[in-house]
Amino acid sequence: MAARIKNISPSRLQRALEQQEAEGVGSDDIRRIKDEVRLWEGFLTRVLTEPGTRGADRTMLLAASYLEDAPLELCIKIAGEFGDRSEDQKRRYREGRSPRRRMQSVGVDVSDDDRAVFHRMPGLAMTAIRTDWHHWAEERQATTDWLKRVTTSGAIPEQWSEQIAGRLLELSRTATEPPLFPILKHWIETSGPDSPRLDAVARILTAAAHTPELEHATHRCLLDFTRSNLAHRTTVALVCRGTYGADHPNKALTRLRWILGHNPVEDRATTIATDALIAQATASNEGFTRVINAVETWLTRYEEHTAGPRAFLALADPAHRVLNQLLTRAQTSPRVREFLIEAWIATLAHPAVRERAYAVLVAWAHAVHEQKPQQDFVFALLTDVRNAHTPRDAMSRFLYGNPEAEDPALIEARHALANLQTCRHSVCGRPDCGARLQTREVGTTSSTPDRTGTG
Repeated sequence: MAARIKNISPSRLQRALEQQEAEGVGSDDIRRIKDEVRLWEGFLTRVLTEPGTRGADRTMLLAASYLEDAPLELCIKIAGEFGDRSEDQKRRYREGRSPRRRMQSVGVDVSDDDRAVFHRMPGLAMTAIRTDWHHWAEERQATTDWLKRVTTSGAIPEQWSEQIAGRLLELSRTATEPPLFPILKHWIETSGPDSPRLDAVARILTAAAHTPELEHATHRCLLDFTRSNLAHRTTVALVCRGTYGADHPNKALTRLRWILGHNPVEDRATTIATDALIAQATASNEGFTRVINAVETWLTRYEEHTAGPRAFLALADPAHRVLNQLLTRAQTSPRVREFLIEAWIATLAHPAVRERAYAVLVAWAHAVHEQKPQQDFVFALLTDVRNAHTPRDAMSRFLYGNPEAEDPALIEARHALANLQTCRHSVCGRPDCGARLQTREVGTTSSTPDRTGTG
Protein backbone atom coordinates (compact mmCIF):
# COMPACT_ATOMS: atom_id res chain seq x y z
CA MET A 1 0.00 0.00 0.00
CA ALA A 2 2.90 2.36 0.74
CA ALA A 3 4.13 1.95 -2.82
CA ARG A 4 0.68 2.74 -4.20
CA ILE A 5 0.44 5.87 -2.06
CA LYS A 6 3.86 6.93 -3.37
CA ASN A 7 2.56 6.61 -6.95
CA ILE A 8 -0.14 9.25 -6.32
CA SER A 9 1.39 12.59 -7.37
CA PRO A 10 0.94 15.50 -4.94
CA SER A 11 -0.35 17.72 -7.78
CA ARG A 12 -3.07 15.22 -8.66
CA LEU A 13 -4.14 14.92 -5.03
CA GLN A 14 -4.18 18.72 -4.69
CA ARG A 15 -6.40 19.13 -7.78
CA ALA A 16 -8.77 16.47 -6.51
CA LEU A 17 -9.05 18.13 -3.11
CA GLU A 18 -9.69 21.53 -4.72
CA GLN A 19 -12.42 20.02 -6.90
CA GLN A 20 -14.02 18.38 -3.89
CA GLU A 21 -13.95 21.65 -1.93
CA ALA A 22 -15.42 23.60 -4.87
CA GLU A 23 -18.24 21.13 -5.47
CA GLY A 24 -18.99 20.54 -1.81
CA VAL A 25 -19.20 16.77 -2.34
CA GLY A 26 -16.79 13.92 -2.82
CA SER A 27 -15.16 14.21 -6.24
CA ASP A 28 -14.66 11.35 -8.68
CA ASP A 29 -10.88 11.88 -8.58
CA ILE A 30 -10.78 11.48 -4.80
CA ARG A 31 -12.75 8.25 -5.10
CA ARG A 32 -10.41 6.95 -7.81
CA ILE A 33 -7.35 7.76 -5.72
CA LYS A 34 -8.84 5.86 -2.78
CA ASP A 35 -9.58 2.90 -5.02
CA GLU A 36 -6.01 2.90 -6.34
CA VAL A 37 -4.63 2.82 -2.80
CA ARG A 38 -7.09 0.27 -1.35
CA LEU A 39 -6.97 -2.48 -3.93
CA TRP A 40 -7.90 -5.22 -1.47
CA GLU A 41 -5.61 -7.39 -3.58
CA GLY A 42 -5.30 -10.39 -1.28
CA PHE A 43 -9.00 -10.58 -0.53
CA LEU A 44 -10.08 -10.25 -4.18
CA THR A 45 -7.47 -12.77 -5.29
CA ARG A 46 -9.04 -15.30 -2.96
CA VAL A 47 -12.65 -14.49 -3.86
CA LEU A 48 -12.36 -13.90 -7.60
CA THR A 49 -9.22 -15.46 -9.04
CA GLU A 50 -8.31 -18.61 -7.12
CA PRO A 51 -9.39 -22.01 -8.54
CA GLY A 52 -13.00 -22.84 -7.80
CA THR A 53 -14.10 -19.21 -7.45
CA ARG A 54 -16.14 -18.96 -10.65
CA GLY A 55 -19.39 -19.99 -9.02
CA ALA A 56 -21.85 -18.58 -6.55
CA ASP A 57 -19.40 -16.51 -4.48
CA ARG A 58 -18.08 -14.68 -7.53
CA THR A 59 -21.47 -13.88 -8.98
CA MET A 60 -22.83 -12.78 -5.59
CA LEU A 61 -19.96 -10.32 -5.20
CA LEU A 62 -20.39 -9.06 -8.78
CA ALA A 63 -24.14 -8.57 -8.35
CA ALA A 64 -23.65 -6.67 -5.11
CA SER A 65 -20.86 -4.57 -6.66
CA TYR A 66 -22.95 -3.47 -9.63
CA LEU A 67 -26.03 -2.99 -7.42
CA GLU A 68 -24.40 -1.47 -4.35
CA ASP A 69 -27.04 -0.16 -1.91
CA ALA A 70 -29.81 -2.14 -3.66
CA PRO A 71 -32.10 -4.50 -1.71
CA LEU A 72 -30.35 -7.75 -0.85
CA GLU A 73 -33.10 -9.86 -2.46
CA LEU A 74 -32.58 -8.05 -5.78
CA CYS A 75 -28.82 -8.76 -5.67
CA ILE A 76 -29.46 -12.45 -5.01
CA LYS A 77 -31.97 -12.62 -7.85
CA ILE A 78 -29.56 -10.93 -10.29
CA ALA A 79 -26.69 -13.23 -9.25
CA GLY A 80 -28.87 -16.23 -10.08
CA GLU A 81 -29.29 -14.96 -13.66
CA PHE A 82 -25.60 -15.35 -14.53
CA GLY A 83 -25.05 -17.90 -17.28
CA ASP A 84 -27.53 -20.50 -18.48
CA ARG A 85 -29.09 -21.66 -15.27
CA SER A 86 -32.22 -23.70 -14.76
CA GLU A 87 -34.98 -22.61 -12.42
CA ASP A 88 -33.76 -25.19 -9.88
CA GLN A 89 -30.29 -23.65 -9.85
CA LYS A 90 -31.72 -20.16 -9.47
CA ARG A 91 -33.85 -21.36 -6.57
CA ARG A 92 -30.77 -22.78 -4.84
CA TYR A 93 -29.28 -19.27 -4.83
CA ARG A 94 -32.25 -18.09 -2.85
CA GLU A 95 -32.89 -21.13 -0.66
CA GLY A 96 -29.47 -22.70 -0.09
CA ARG A 97 -26.78 -21.38 2.18
CA SER A 98 -27.88 -18.22 4.00
CA PRO A 99 -27.65 -15.36 1.49
CA ARG A 100 -26.68 -12.98 4.30
CA ARG A 101 -23.71 -15.14 5.39
CA ARG A 102 -22.70 -15.76 1.76
CA MET A 103 -22.68 -12.02 1.05
CA GLN A 104 -20.64 -11.30 4.18
CA SER A 105 -18.10 -13.98 3.26
CA VAL A 106 -17.31 -12.17 -0.01
CA GLY A 107 -16.93 -8.74 1.61
CA VAL A 108 -20.49 -7.46 1.27
CA ASP A 109 -22.20 -5.97 4.31
CA VAL A 110 -25.95 -6.14 4.83
CA SER A 111 -27.53 -3.00 6.24
CA ASP A 112 -30.27 -2.97 8.84
CA ASP A 113 -32.84 -2.51 6.07
CA ASP A 114 -31.42 -5.47 4.08
CA ARG A 115 -29.39 -3.63 1.47
CA ALA A 116 -26.03 -4.67 0.02
CA VAL A 117 -23.37 -2.19 1.15
CA PHE A 118 -19.57 -2.10 1.64
CA HIS A 119 -19.09 -0.41 5.01
CA ARG A 120 -16.15 -2.57 6.08
CA MET A 121 -14.39 -2.29 2.72
CA PRO A 122 -15.26 1.02 1.08
CA GLY A 123 -14.29 1.09 -2.57
CA LEU A 124 -14.34 -2.70 -2.86
CA ALA A 125 -17.27 -2.73 -5.33
CA MET A 126 -15.56 -0.95 -8.23
CA THR A 127 -12.26 -2.70 -7.56
CA ALA A 128 -14.02 -6.08 -7.66
CA ILE A 129 -15.65 -5.22 -10.99
CA ARG A 130 -12.30 -4.22 -12.51
CA THR A 131 -10.44 -7.22 -11.10
CA ASP A 132 -13.02 -9.69 -12.37
CA TRP A 133 -13.10 -8.14 -15.86
CA HIS A 134 -9.33 -8.08 -16.23
CA HIS A 135 -8.69 -11.53 -14.75
CA TRP A 136 -11.43 -13.60 -16.36
CA ALA A 137 -10.96 -12.60 -20.02
CA GLU A 138 -12.82 -15.69 -21.23
CA GLU A 139 -15.81 -14.69 -19.10
CA ARG A 140 -16.20 -11.18 -20.54
CA GLN A 141 -18.80 -12.11 -23.12
CA ALA A 142 -20.77 -14.09 -20.53
CA THR A 143 -20.59 -11.13 -18.14
CA THR A 144 -21.75 -8.75 -20.89
CA ASP A 145 -24.63 -11.04 -21.84
CA TRP A 146 -25.62 -11.29 -18.18
CA LEU A 147 -25.66 -7.51 -17.76
CA LYS A 148 -27.69 -7.08 -20.95
CA ARG A 149 -30.22 -9.62 -19.72
CA VAL A 150 -30.66 -8.19 -16.22
CA THR A 151 -30.91 -4.58 -17.45
CA THR A 152 -33.50 -5.25 -20.13
CA SER A 153 -36.22 -2.64 -19.81
CA GLY A 154 -38.58 -3.63 -16.99
CA ALA A 155 -36.32 -6.35 -15.57
CA ILE A 156 -35.18 -4.22 -12.62
CA PRO A 157 -36.05 -0.67 -11.48
CA GLU A 158 -34.55 1.88 -13.85
CA GLN A 159 -32.46 3.55 -11.16
CA TRP A 160 -30.43 0.36 -10.74
CA SER A 161 -29.98 -0.03 -14.49
CA GLU A 162 -28.53 3.48 -14.59
CA GLN A 163 -26.22 2.66 -11.68
CA ILE A 164 -24.98 -0.43 -13.52
CA ALA A 165 -24.34 1.76 -16.58
CA GLY A 166 -22.37 4.17 -14.41
CA ARG A 167 -20.19 1.31 -13.15
CA LEU A 168 -19.69 0.12 -16.72
CA LEU A 169 -18.63 3.63 -17.73
CA GLU A 170 -16.04 3.64 -14.96
CA LEU A 171 -14.85 0.15 -15.93
CA SER A 172 -14.61 1.09 -19.61
CA ARG A 173 -12.17 3.90 -18.87
CA THR A 174 -9.33 1.37 -18.56
CA ALA A 175 -10.81 -1.96 -19.66
CA THR A 176 -9.80 -4.11 -22.60
CA GLU A 177 -12.91 -4.70 -24.74
CA PRO A 178 -14.91 -2.02 -22.85
CA PRO A 179 -18.50 -3.20 -22.34
CA LEU A 180 -20.28 0.17 -22.06
CA PHE A 181 -21.14 0.85 -25.70
CA PRO A 182 -22.39 -2.67 -26.58
CA ILE A 183 -24.73 -2.61 -23.59
CA LEU A 184 -26.04 0.89 -24.35
CA LYS A 185 -26.62 -0.18 -27.94
CA HIS A 186 -28.60 -3.17 -26.65
CA TRP A 187 -30.69 -0.84 -24.50
CA ILE A 188 -31.54 1.28 -27.54
CA GLU A 189 -32.32 -1.72 -29.72
CA THR A 190 -34.76 -3.08 -27.15
CA SER A 191 -36.52 0.29 -26.67
CA GLY A 192 -38.97 2.20 -28.81
CA PRO A 193 -38.24 5.73 -30.08
CA ASP A 194 -40.58 7.18 -27.43
CA SER A 195 -39.14 5.17 -24.54
CA PRO A 196 -37.94 7.18 -21.52
CA ARG A 197 -34.96 4.80 -21.43
CA LEU A 198 -33.45 6.74 -24.35
CA ASP A 199 -33.14 9.76 -22.05
CA ALA A 200 -31.12 7.60 -19.65
CA VAL A 201 -28.88 6.39 -22.47
CA ALA A 202 -28.39 10.01 -23.58
CA ARG A 203 -27.31 10.99 -20.07
CA ILE A 204 -24.77 8.15 -19.92
CA LEU A 205 -23.37 8.94 -23.39
CA THR A 206 -23.05 12.59 -22.39
CA ALA A 207 -21.06 11.54 -19.31
CA ALA A 208 -18.90 9.30 -21.50
CA ALA A 209 -18.20 12.21 -23.87
CA HIS A 210 -16.90 14.18 -20.86
CA THR A 211 -14.62 11.30 -19.80
CA PRO A 212 -11.18 11.78 -21.42
CA GLU A 213 -10.52 8.07 -21.95
CA LEU A 214 -13.91 7.58 -23.68
CA GLU A 215 -14.35 10.90 -25.47
CA HIS A 216 -13.23 9.82 -28.96
CA ALA A 217 -15.07 6.50 -28.78
CA THR A 218 -18.25 8.36 -27.80
CA HIS A 219 -17.95 10.74 -30.77
CA ARG A 220 -17.62 7.75 -33.12
CA CYS A 221 -20.51 5.94 -31.47
CA LEU A 222 -22.83 8.93 -31.85
CA LEU A 223 -21.90 9.34 -35.51
CA ASP A 224 -22.60 5.65 -36.15
CA PHE A 225 -25.98 5.94 -34.43
CA THR A 226 -27.07 8.76 -36.78
CA ARG A 227 -27.04 6.25 -39.64
CA SER A 228 -29.16 3.71 -37.78
CA ASN A 229 -32.84 3.40 -36.90
CA LEU A 230 -35.16 5.95 -35.32
CA ALA A 231 -34.41 5.00 -31.71
CA HIS A 232 -30.66 5.44 -32.30
CA ARG A 233 -31.15 8.78 -34.06
CA THR A 234 -33.46 10.00 -31.29
CA THR A 235 -30.81 9.15 -28.71
CA VAL A 236 -28.19 11.17 -30.60
CA ALA A 237 -30.58 14.12 -30.90
CA LEU A 238 -31.17 14.01 -27.14
CA VAL A 239 -27.41 14.04 -26.52
CA CYS A 240 -26.88 16.98 -28.89
CA ARG A 241 -29.68 18.93 -27.23
CA GLY A 242 -27.88 18.74 -23.88
CA THR A 243 -24.45 19.79 -22.67
CA TYR A 244 -22.75 17.81 -25.44
CA GLY A 245 -24.04 20.38 -27.93
CA ALA A 246 -22.60 23.22 -25.84
CA ASP A 247 -19.24 21.56 -25.21
CA HIS A 248 -18.76 20.05 -28.68
CA PRO A 249 -20.81 22.35 -30.94
CA ASN A 250 -19.22 21.49 -34.27
CA LYS A 251 -19.44 17.74 -33.68
CA ALA A 252 -23.04 18.17 -32.56
CA LEU A 253 -23.90 20.08 -35.76
CA THR A 254 -22.42 17.31 -37.90
CA ARG A 255 -24.56 14.72 -36.13
CA LEU A 256 -27.65 16.93 -36.36
CA ARG A 257 -27.13 17.24 -40.12
CA TRP A 258 -27.19 13.48 -40.49
CA ILE A 259 -30.38 13.23 -38.44
CA LEU A 260 -32.19 16.03 -40.28
CA GLY A 261 -31.19 14.61 -43.65
CA HIS A 262 -31.98 10.96 -42.92
CA ASN A 263 -35.74 10.72 -43.29
CA PRO A 264 -38.01 12.92 -45.45
CA VAL A 265 -40.81 12.41 -42.90
CA GLU A 266 -40.84 14.34 -39.63
CA ASP A 267 -40.27 12.12 -36.60
CA ARG A 268 -39.20 12.45 -32.97
CA ALA A 269 -35.53 12.51 -33.89
CA THR A 270 -35.90 15.43 -36.31
CA THR A 271 -38.08 17.36 -33.86
CA ILE A 272 -35.50 17.04 -31.07
CA ALA A 273 -32.70 17.81 -33.56
CA THR A 274 -34.30 21.12 -34.56
CA ASP A 275 -34.71 21.95 -30.86
CA ALA A 276 -30.99 21.28 -30.41
CA LEU A 277 -30.19 23.54 -33.36
CA ILE A 278 -32.31 26.36 -31.94
CA ALA A 279 -30.72 25.92 -28.50
CA GLN A 280 -27.24 26.30 -29.95
CA ALA A 281 -28.23 29.31 -32.08
CA THR A 282 -29.76 31.16 -29.13
CA ALA A 283 -27.04 30.33 -26.60
CA SER A 284 -24.62 33.06 -27.70
CA ASN A 285 -23.60 35.31 -30.58
CA GLU A 286 -20.87 32.83 -31.43
CA GLY A 287 -23.40 30.00 -31.48
CA PHE A 288 -25.75 32.03 -33.69
CA THR A 289 -23.01 32.67 -36.26
CA ARG A 290 -21.86 29.06 -36.14
CA VAL A 291 -25.36 27.71 -36.81
CA ILE A 292 -26.04 30.17 -39.67
CA ASN A 293 -22.73 29.25 -41.32
CA ALA A 294 -23.47 25.55 -40.91
CA VAL A 295 -26.98 25.78 -42.38
CA GLU A 296 -25.66 27.85 -45.29
CA THR A 297 -23.11 25.11 -45.99
CA TRP A 298 -25.75 22.38 -45.77
CA LEU A 299 -27.97 24.19 -48.29
CA THR A 300 -25.20 24.61 -50.84
CA ARG A 301 -23.10 21.49 -50.35
CA TYR A 302 -25.87 18.95 -49.71
CA GLU A 303 -28.60 20.16 -52.05
CA GLU A 304 -30.43 16.82 -52.22
CA HIS A 305 -30.60 16.40 -48.44
CA THR A 306 -33.45 17.71 -46.33
CA ALA A 307 -31.05 18.80 -43.56
CA GLY A 308 -30.51 22.33 -44.88
CA PRO A 309 -34.16 23.17 -45.65
CA ARG A 310 -35.37 21.66 -42.37
CA ALA A 311 -32.77 23.55 -40.38
CA PHE A 312 -33.55 26.83 -42.13
CA LEU A 313 -37.29 26.48 -41.59
CA ALA A 314 -36.64 25.90 -37.88
CA LEU A 315 -34.58 29.10 -37.74
CA ALA A 316 -37.14 31.03 -39.81
CA ASP A 317 -40.15 30.00 -37.74
CA PRO A 318 -41.53 33.08 -35.91
CA ALA A 319 -42.25 30.81 -32.95
CA HIS A 320 -38.49 30.86 -32.24
CA ARG A 321 -36.59 33.99 -31.28
CA VAL A 322 -33.85 33.18 -33.80
CA LEU A 323 -35.95 34.83 -36.51
CA ASN A 324 -35.92 38.19 -34.73
CA GLN A 325 -32.12 38.02 -34.57
CA LEU A 326 -31.96 37.10 -38.26
CA LEU A 327 -34.22 39.96 -39.36
CA THR A 328 -32.46 42.50 -37.14
CA ARG A 329 -29.03 41.56 -38.47
CA ALA A 330 -30.25 41.33 -42.06
CA GLN A 331 -31.22 45.00 -41.99
CA THR A 332 -27.59 46.01 -41.41
CA SER A 333 -25.70 43.04 -42.84
CA PRO A 334 -25.94 42.33 -46.60
CA ARG A 335 -24.49 38.90 -45.98
CA VAL A 336 -27.26 37.89 -43.57
CA ARG A 337 -29.89 39.33 -45.92
CA GLU A 338 -28.42 37.34 -48.78
CA PHE A 339 -28.45 34.23 -46.59
CA LEU A 340 -32.19 34.63 -45.94
CA ILE A 341 -32.98 35.08 -49.63
CA GLU A 342 -30.81 32.20 -50.85
CA ALA A 343 -32.01 29.93 -48.04
CA TRP A 344 -35.65 30.60 -48.94
CA ILE A 345 -34.96 29.91 -52.62
CA ALA A 346 -33.18 26.60 -51.86
CA THR A 347 -35.87 25.56 -49.38
CA LEU A 348 -38.78 26.34 -51.71
CA ALA A 349 -37.16 24.16 -54.37
CA HIS A 350 -37.15 21.11 -52.08
CA PRO A 351 -40.40 19.07 -52.39
CA ALA A 352 -39.90 17.16 -49.13
CA VAL A 353 -40.49 20.30 -47.03
CA ARG A 354 -43.25 21.83 -49.17
CA GLU A 355 -45.95 21.81 -46.50
CA ARG A 356 -43.60 23.01 -43.78
CA ALA A 357 -42.35 25.85 -46.02
CA TYR A 358 -45.91 27.00 -46.69
CA ALA A 359 -46.70 26.93 -42.97
CA VAL A 360 -43.68 29.12 -42.20
CA LEU A 361 -44.60 31.58 -44.99
CA VAL A 362 -48.09 31.86 -43.50
CA ALA A 363 -46.54 32.36 -40.05
CA TRP A 364 -44.44 35.22 -41.49
CA ALA A 365 -47.61 36.81 -42.90
CA HIS A 366 -49.33 36.60 -39.52
CA ALA A 367 -46.27 37.97 -37.72
CA VAL A 368 -46.21 40.99 -40.05
CA HIS A 369 -49.95 41.45 -39.70
CA GLU A 370 -49.51 41.57 -35.94
CA GLN A 371 -46.80 44.23 -36.33
CA LYS A 372 -44.04 42.03 -34.96
CA PRO A 373 -41.15 42.29 -37.46
CA GLN A 374 -40.72 45.44 -39.51
CA GLN A 375 -43.16 44.74 -42.30
CA ASP A 376 -41.61 46.88 -45.04
CA PHE A 377 -38.31 45.07 -44.71
CA VAL A 378 -39.92 41.62 -44.55
CA PHE A 379 -42.10 42.23 -47.59
CA ALA A 380 -39.13 43.62 -49.51
CA LEU A 381 -37.12 40.51 -48.63
CA LEU A 382 -39.93 38.17 -49.73
CA THR A 383 -40.31 40.19 -52.93
CA ASP A 384 -36.65 39.49 -53.71
CA VAL A 385 -37.29 35.81 -53.02
CA ARG A 386 -40.28 35.90 -55.36
CA ASN A 387 -38.36 37.69 -58.10
CA ALA A 388 -35.47 35.22 -57.92
CA HIS A 389 -37.60 32.13 -57.55
CA THR A 390 -40.01 30.78 -60.14
CA PRO A 391 -43.17 30.65 -58.00
CA ARG A 392 -44.28 27.10 -57.42
CA ASP A 393 -45.38 24.81 -54.64
CA ALA A 394 -45.39 26.63 -51.27
CA MET A 395 -44.54 30.06 -52.68
CA SER A 396 -47.11 29.71 -55.46
CA ARG A 397 -49.83 28.86 -52.98
CA PHE A 398 -48.71 31.69 -50.70
CA LEU A 399 -48.74 34.25 -53.55
CA TYR A 400 -51.81 33.23 -55.49
CA GLY A 401 -54.19 31.85 -52.96
CA ASN A 402 -55.46 28.84 -51.15
CA PRO A 403 -59.28 28.74 -50.79
CA GLU A 404 -58.92 26.75 -47.58
CA ALA A 405 -56.77 29.35 -45.84
CA GLU A 406 -57.83 32.90 -46.67
CA ASP A 407 -57.47 35.51 -43.96
CA PRO A 408 -56.56 39.21 -43.72
CA ALA A 409 -52.90 38.47 -42.96
CA LEU A 410 -52.44 36.46 -46.16
CA ILE A 411 -54.34 38.99 -48.25
CA GLU A 412 -52.23 41.80 -46.86
CA ALA A 413 -49.02 39.91 -47.62
CA ARG A 414 -50.12 39.19 -51.21
CA HIS A 415 -50.97 42.82 -51.83
CA ALA A 416 -47.62 43.92 -50.44
CA LEU A 417 -45.77 41.47 -52.68
CA ALA A 418 -47.84 42.67 -55.63
CA ASN A 419 -46.73 46.26 -54.90
CA LEU A 420 -50.26 47.30 -53.92
CA GLN A 421 -51.06 49.88 -51.29
CA THR A 422 -52.50 47.87 -48.43
CA CYS A 423 -55.79 48.74 -46.72
CA ARG A 424 -55.29 49.36 -43.01
CA HIS A 425 -58.96 49.41 -41.97
CA SER A 426 -60.28 46.44 -40.04
CA VAL A 427 -63.58 46.92 -41.91
CA CYS A 428 -63.27 48.90 -45.15
CA GLY A 429 -66.38 50.30 -46.85
CA ARG A 430 -64.64 51.43 -50.05
CA PRO A 431 -65.80 49.40 -53.06
CA ASP A 432 -62.35 49.58 -54.71
CA CYS A 433 -60.43 48.23 -51.67
CA GLY A 434 -57.86 45.64 -52.80
CA ALA A 435 -58.61 43.36 -49.86
CA ARG A 436 -62.33 43.35 -50.73
CA LEU A 437 -61.58 42.65 -54.40
CA GLN A 438 -59.17 39.84 -53.49
CA THR A 439 -61.72 38.22 -51.17
CA ARG A 440 -64.44 38.31 -53.86
CA GLU A 441 -62.16 36.91 -56.53
CA VAL A 442 -60.99 33.81 -54.61
CA GLY A 443 -62.63 30.74 -56.09
CA THR A 444 -64.68 32.72 -58.66
CA THR A 445 -62.21 34.37 -61.01
CA SER A 446 -58.56 34.19 -61.92
CA SER A 447 -56.29 33.46 -58.97
CA THR A 448 -53.85 36.20 -60.06
CA PRO A 449 -53.81 39.08 -57.52
CA ASP A 450 -55.58 42.33 -58.56
CA ARG A 451 -52.82 44.82 -59.39
CA THR A 452 -55.07 47.86 -59.87
CA GLY A 453 -57.04 48.33 -56.64
CA THR A 454 -55.95 50.62 -53.85
CA GLY A 455 -57.06 50.50 -50.26
